[in-house]
Amino acid sequence: MKRHYFRLLREGEVDYTSLGEESPQGKFASPQEIAFRRHESGAIQQVWTKQGGEVIKSKGITITEVTENTLTYRIWSDHPTWKTIITIKEDGSAVLQVRSLKHQETFILAKGEKTPPQEKQTEGEQAAPSNGG
Repeated sequence: MKRHYFRLLREGEVDYTSLGEESPQGKFASPQEIAFRRHESGAIQQVWTKQGGEVIKSKGITITEVTENTLTYRIWSDHPTWKTIITIKEDGSAVLQVRSLKHQETFILAKGEKTPPQEKQTEGEQAAPSNGG
């Protein structure tokens, strides 16, 4: 993650281009990789891993919209009004935005490096195909 922004939203907000206030370095989460995989049940999960590939946590997601360069989804354990949006830019970098009715959190992500697929998945998990970014 290169940068992190946070702002409070007002009721009826429609302008999401304003990022709000930038968090100083060291005030946001340490580097993590975010990936997706399909559970043997068919559910898609978002997976957070440390730099060495160790899974920190995973949560089921529901995909609500997909375009050529944007994925919008809701994490099952989040409030129903929350949504997460990942936008991939031309240079391979990405912006991850989490929106609720009351706040917007924006993460400017660094371009990921290709990592070899994990050789050992825990029971009931499969790695989702990677598109290199």
